Amino acid sequence: MMKWGKTRYRYEDQPYTAKGLYRKFRNQMTKVQGKSFHAYATTVNYNLSDDPKQPEWIQVQLVFSRMKSAPKSSWVVPFCTDLGMELPEILEAYALRWNIEVYFKEIKQYFGFGKEQSWQYTVTIASIHLAMLRYLLFYYVSLVHGTCRFTELRNQISLNLKLFSYGMIVWCSISPIIADVLEKYTSYSDGMLMGILKAEINDRVSKYFESLFPIALGIRPEDVRRLDYSENKGAF
Repeated sequence: MMKWGKTRYRYEDQPYTAKGLYRKFRNQMTKVQGKSFHAYATTVNYNLSDDPKQPEWIQVQLVFSRMKSAPKSSWVVPFCTDLGMELPEILEAYALRWNIEVYFKEIKQYFGFGKEQSWQYTVTIASIHLAMLRYLLFYYVSLVHGTCRFTELRNQISLNLKLFSYGMIVWCSISPIIADVLEKYTSYSDGMLMGILKAEINDRVSKYFESLFPIALGIRPEDVRRLDYSENKGAF
């Protein structure tokens, strides 16, 4: 998809911007069969070189497309280097790229892609793979559940993880208060008993959060039991 900027194309030995070409061909745009938009394709020359003294012109196809119900000023211009492709083929090929755009938006916004704090190549590659794995795991769980759309599942699990994190933060704030209250009774009772009580409370709370974590990720308890069984049997 090309922008409407100041890029110059050559058509019949004359320079045109994308806007100029659109004004020239917009009346020739026709409805694409089976689609809800109008389009027109034309062959122009495009300069690959950044050096104005040494241009490198190639022939490309520019496709001007606009939804039927949209105003004439609302249009897009896909760019195709394959001169043998027909107009419907170009539009179908470009439409397939939308899934890629959605995927990149998801992994950038929700799965940590591009957020690494390192310039090392290996770190970047690892980050890319981790983001892909997170996305695929969510997508797999959405397929297993069947009734949940991917975005619904992602939003729900994201909310669960936030609540889980807030719960741990709250406990970290409350546990010192509980410890202080127990310490006050050390002089009136056995100090060893107070130590046992504090350890027991921490253990119970830790186990509670451990049990919540798989649920927050949308993993069923029976799945966890099967994984534990397989691991104990040496399957992993």
